[in-house]
Amino acid sequence: MIHERFDAQAAATPTATAIWFEEEPLSYRALQIWSARLAVWLDMTGGVQSGDRIAWLGANDPFMLALLLACSRNGAVLVPLNSRLTVAEHASQLAHCGASVAVAQPAFADHMAQAAPDACRTFVAPTPAELDASEPAATGLSAATGGVLDPLLLVYTSGTTGSPKGAVHTHRSLARTIDNGIESQGLTADDITLILLPLFHVGGLNIQTLPILMIGGTVVLHAAFDPGRFLADVERYSVTTSLLVPATIRAVIDHPNWATADLSSIRGIQTGSSVVPPSLLRALNERGMPAGQVYGSTETGPTCVVLPWEEAEHVGAAGSAAPHSELRIVDGELQIKGDHLFTHYWDNPQATTAAFDGDWYRTGDLAHLDDHGYVRIDGRVDDKIISGGENIDPVEVEEALINAAGIADIAIVAGPDDTWGQVPVAFAVADGEAPTLDALRAHGEATLARFKLPAALHIVDELPRTALGKVKKFDLRARLFPD
Repeated sequence: MIHERFDAQAAATPTATAIWFEEEPLSYRALQIWSARLAVWLDMTGGVQSGDRIAWLGANDPFMLALLLACSRNGAVLVPLNSRLTVAEHASQLAHCGASVAVAQPAFADHMAQAAPDACRTFVAPTPAELDASEPAATGLSAATGGVLDPLLLVYTSGTTGSPKGAVHTHRSLARTIDNGIESQGLTADDITLILLPLFHVGGLNIQTLPILMIGGTVVLHAAFDPGRFLADVERYSVTTSLLVPATIRAVIDHPNWATADLSSIRGIQTGSSVVPPSLLRALNERGMPAGQVYGSTETGPTCVVLPWEEAEHVGAAGSAAPHSELRIVDGELQIKGDHLFTHYWDNPQATTAAFDGDWYRTGDLAHLDDHGYVRIDGRVDDKIISGGENIDPVEVEEALINAAGIADIAIVAGPDDTWGQVPVAFAVADGEAPTLDALRAHGEATLARFKLPAALHIVDELPRTALGKVKKFDLRARLFPD
């Protein structure tokens, strides 16, 4: 069980700093006690039982990590919500997973109250001082509930107006993902990692945060990304590693302090979440911060293919299989096998069946092995858009925009973007007077998060279709990537 693994580390290094947050240290023992008190609070105040889904909404906060450990103690399932989504999107997810309790940071309390169904009890996240400090909670020695194959984490892969897909991870799959993170990156108790990516994504949570906490290292946690603060805190805390995506890499290297900041403590930076432009990787490498890559998805934990930063000269390669993963390429598609894989999509057996080829998870990514045996990603089998690490379902966007004034037909495809990697681009057939891009975005804002709205609009006479009427999106993408 995940909390038992953390408790063992807390027993070994009780006074060591587990997390720096808002310039305040949190020791391993303090985090252990906090999670144990939260477990009691969930039981006594929320009536939480084994198997219940507990939703969390907020910016990065040690509270979420304490809540995950508390769910482990109670046998509950944590459902971290993407704080960038709308009330309607959260309402769909909360109803779909049947959350019995929803906890939010104070800034998100009204939002959560609007999104939660009647059967879901909502709470503002209690501070440690507000929690019951009874002896069973204070010891952190509560008995384990359930087994390693029980679910612990349910993470939604994208927005959910149609059919939500919540990937379910067990104690075992999370443990193997943690092992992949530790072993593939050579993490040790001496490492200090700076985490600025959102913890509601498996990338922010599982690539470095949980691995570091399970081996006695230190996490410097930022509530939100700020490039100047990133550069300052690398020096202040002698950070040894971090995880950046293309948008944050660009912001950091464009900052005025990039050239003068003391980054000598960094032994490696991990990147990923989408295709990383080689120019950004080279900029990190040339600055003495070798850039590796971690490939994966919500379903894989995500760590399953890794390019160690010691091999950063292989710019653009995703890497090779992590220690507890296997990979193969079938008809051009990368497939992954291992105990770190999600077990199923919540209440969606059809999607679960379609996601697997026997024991192999079908990533949906086209790939090949280069001359060095490294995986290189060539594109998507399907049409999913990955923008700044966020997965966007084009069908969801199309359904939200088809009823906009002046739209007779519409298709959404991935377009190139130097900052976000990809952005949604709309191709539309006008019904009378064609809408402007601003008008189309304004229509979609009621139900879609801003990052899902199209960044460009092309009015066309008709959409290219197959004989069976399916839009030929590869034709549309070709117009955005002429050569």
